[in-house]
Amino acid sequence: MLDDGFQHLRLRRSLNIVLVDCSNPFGNGFCLPLGRLREPVESLRYADIALLTRAHPEAAHTRLCEGLRAINPGIQIFRSRMATRRLIDASTGDAADLGSLHGERVGVFCGIGNPASFHRQVSDTGAEIVYTQDFRDHYRYAQTDLDSLAKAATTSNARALVTTAKDAVNLSDLALPMRLYVLEIELTVDDPERLLELVLAQREHTLR
Repeated sequence: MLDDGFQHLRLRRSLNIVLVDCSNPFGNGFCLPLGRLREPVESLRYADIALLTRAHPEAAHTRLCEGLRAINPGIQIFRSRMATRRLIDASTGDAADLGSLHGERVGVFCGIGNPASFHRQVSDTGAEIVYTQDFRDHYRYAQTDLDSLAKAATTSNARALVTTAKDAVNLSDLALPMRLYVLEIELTVDDPERLLELVLAQREHTLR
């Protein structure tokens, strides 16, 4: 399984799964550096499966699905969304009650591709976000960063900081100047059994 392999035309592949963000499917329609696309939308004709991410559970996303099928009539479409998995107290590594964030004033920081999505996940716990700081994707934190975050959050009357599991990996060697929670998020897919069947069926075909 290879991430970001869709653009490697010389790569032998058995199944192409392309993720399409429902919140902003194709940006402004231009490829890098003018837009966010890595290649033209028309390249979706080579995809086997489109996995819609950040799909609203009560929305059919009809227009997006019709657009995908206009490019690729045979494409299989699945919907998915991010869901909160658990809350971790970074100082102990133990799971904390998700309800402990309800009504709590918190500062939120992250270094991921879509920070607004993480902000919404934190808000959905009932926490009151009083301070945010977004870093570039894959940001490597220093102690000075964490100290500055704690100072700014405290100035905003936050009682704790919240970050992602991805960011927490880069904080393991740093001293925590205030309480820090790690909100773990997981991808949930509608009809996961059918998606798995398609993947395994293609695997069996490849092995023959």
